[in-house]
Amino acid sequence: MMRFGKNGRAGFGGIADEVILYKDNLLKLKGIVVDYGEYDEYNWIPKGCIYFGEQLTAAGIPVKVEAYSGSHQSVLGERIRDYMLPFFSAVLKFE
Repeated sequence: MMRFGKNGRAGFGGIADEVILYKDNLLKLKGIVVDYGEYDEYNWIPKGCIYFGEQLTAAGIPVKVEAYSGSHQSVLGERIRDYMLPFFSAVLKFE
């Protein structure tokens, strides 16, 4: 489980260690996107998303980190419709 904290990089719940620990499994994924609102009311979320993306990249795990102009839930429906569903449609394969 990945947890974010309030105390800066050291407070992000051991993400750096977990990325290394779970690297083999993360590399099996067809794609990883980290999406966050630039104006999120929870100011640790954008910082944590950026940090998580940095850790994945440093470990050689492909990731796309994307910020949108909005708050925690301000454009949730649009993000699901315009980004999340097309992403899953492109990477998921059902036999």
